[in-house]
Amino acid sequence: MYIAGTDRCRVEVAEPLPLVVALYLREVADLDPPRARGIPRLEPAFDSWPVWARNPPSDWDPPLVLRYAAGIDLVDRDRASEEWDRWWSRLLLTLPTPDQAFRPPAFRAFRSLPALRLLLQKYHDEAARWAEAVTQDPRVQGAHAAPRSGLASMISDLVGSGRAHDFRLRLTVIPVASKHAWVLRPDHVLITRLLIADTDNVLDWLRPRVRSLAGV
Repeated sequence: MYIAGTDRCRVEVAEPLPLVVALYLREVADLDPPRARGIPRLEPAFDSWPVWARNPPSDWDPPLVLRYAAGIDLVDRDRASEEWDRWWSRLLLTLPTPDQAFRPPAFRAFRSLPALRLLLQKYHDEAARWAEAVTQDPRVQGAHAAPRSGLASMISDLVGSGRAHDFRLRLTVIPVASKHAWVLRPDHVLITRLLIADTDNVLDWLRPRVRSLAGV
């Protein structure tokens, strides 16, 4: 996570690990949550170890997509997809505040989401290990930081004008295969890593939103 701007006028950028874990789970369990149908697949793919990361652990094998067969399913796919949707909405509301109830192996926060809880108990460790490898690489941090100086300059100009209101804009990054952003609220944007790394485009896209929050 980093912050561009000042205490009064700021843009915060973060790629929360739980969101990456959630997207991994969506793909490895072959879920089809309605609210996430517009979100592309992970980049890199969940079943490949990131080439820029440290060597994969000796016990790592490419995961297989969960297959569903009548009568022997680990969970009901439709129910798990619906529960994933509820979890995703909750994550977007609560992050970056950590949720201690999310911790394995009990996953106490998921008592009301039994299908999702079973999937987490099965896949969480491999998902977290993969997500950490993806998010901790210096090149990922470089992608996040691509618009930092431009944002700082934009905010400095707004503050210098003497007309800017206090504001806080959150940019929550996800590693998926597209250049896109979703406005969750005026002060919270879900944005892909590919878009935030495209400095000129992301600054052009953010400028009117930052100005609107600043009341300029």
